[in-house]
Amino acid sequence: MPDSRTPPQSEEMAAVLSHALGAQRVTILEYSRLEGGAIQSTLALDADVDGGLHAGRHQWVLRCDSASTIGESRSRHEEHALLTAAWQAGVRVPRPIAIGTFDDGREFSVVERLDGMALGPRVVRDTALGGDRDKLVRELGRQLGRIHAIELSAGEASSLGLSFDERPLHTLIQEQLDSLCSALDALGAERPVLERGIRLMRRRSDRWSGRALAPALVHRDFRTGNLLLGTDGLEAVLDWEFAGCGDPLSDIGWFCARCWRFSRPDLEAGGLGDRQALYEGYAEVSSIELDHERIAFWEVFAHLRWAVIALQQGARHATEPSLALALTGRICESLERDALAQLLGRPAHLKTNDLPRDLGAQSPTHAGVSSGHVAGSALAEILGQTLNDEIANAGSGSSLTLRMSRNAAAILGREAQALRLREDQVNRLMTTTDTDSVAHLCGYLREEARTPPELDDQLMQLANINAWVYQGVR
Repeated sequence: MPDSRTPPQSEEMAAVLSHALGAQRVTILEYSRLEGGAIQSTLALDADVDGGLHAGRHQWVLRCDSASTIGESRSRHEEHALLTAAWQAGVRVPRPIAIGTFDDGREFSVVERLDGMALGPRVVRDTALGGDRDKLVRELGRQLGRIHAIELSAGEASSLGLSFDERPLHTLIQEQLDSLCSALDALGAERPVLERGIRLMRRRSDRWSGRALAPALVHRDFRTGNLLLGTDGLEAVLDWEFAGCGDPLSDIGWFCARCWRFSRPDLEAGGLGDRQALYEGYAEVSSIELDHERIAFWEVFAHLRWAVIALQQGARHATEPSLALALTGRICESLERDALAQLLGRPAHLKTNDLPRDLGAQSPTHAGVSSGHVAGSALAEILGQTLNDEIANAGSGSSLTLRMSRNAAAILGREAQALRLREDQVNRLMTTTDTDSVAHLCGYLREEARTPPELDDQLMQLANINAWVYQGVR
């Protein structure tokens, strides 16, 4: 429960909110940090307002910049402008209240606070949320159709850096793939599997050469986890910080991507229901043709883009130390494997027979002890077992930090076992491509149109090893 005492920071919030709302006085009754909000800092506020248009007691959400962020995230003022346009167009979003700037220069926005749950894994598991799931998925399709119909004035579009002029679809896709490469370069990330995935996507996009497209406003993060669900249905579409202009079908592909289905990969509409119900809801309010091949393309792209965002989140750990950010960076290893598997027509789920025979063959607990010295892999395993026991004893009250610590210990243990095999596989790739470093290998994969026939099998093996380190075999 939030602390009912007035926190020391509430005076500054009260002052800036009074100015932003044009009120005589704002009193912060209580506030607490909300779950989620992986990029921005998100707070629940209870406030009492004297004077102005918002006089009275309110429950709000305040979003402000975190200590660090990622490149494609919009400012709070821009996000608020897009949210306002969605609100005016009848999209189900929280009502926008105010924008402002704190004394330290951080921007913030305030919206109404609605009841519901948006945590993706929990939403998928708890079928009591969202009411009838078929009706829910149809409504999500309608909401997407309304988002893609939003019209911005020339001035609004210009201020947000958006252009809705018709352009070749192939060009728009190449721009999206270029942005992934630019992000990898900015991070200094050397990811051979990701580079190969991006190159294969460039080839696949050639089928739309000569096709023109008028871009629409797209949410760019419409997924289970950004949808606030109540007991009866959808309450709101959240988190507009990535919104921009693009192919409207990219939103459908993002929502349907396997990475956002969580524990229900069989339910293709975000782990919530049937894809066809989503399409039917969309068609009720939109005349945009549903090109199934293009949607499938954007589903693969979703894994590549989320992998890059995960790396960006992991990089934030350098300036904003956080176990959650550090673990998010490791998600890349599973996502890039999923993307390459889809592109090469390989099995979706990692299985034991996909891995080198000697990977994980010995138990670290027993193999990692010599003359009383306990190897790192054995320490990691016993740490994981200890944390498992603690979680079991705590039951449903076990903390998120405890569960993340267990996951981190498991990754460390598997990584210790996989180091030699991973190094051997990278060396094999460098021999195949006649390159002398991982950076050179990545450059080859980004630019080379023709590749040796064994290259994709070798990359798939590297992807399998990396994914095993992150997730094990499920």
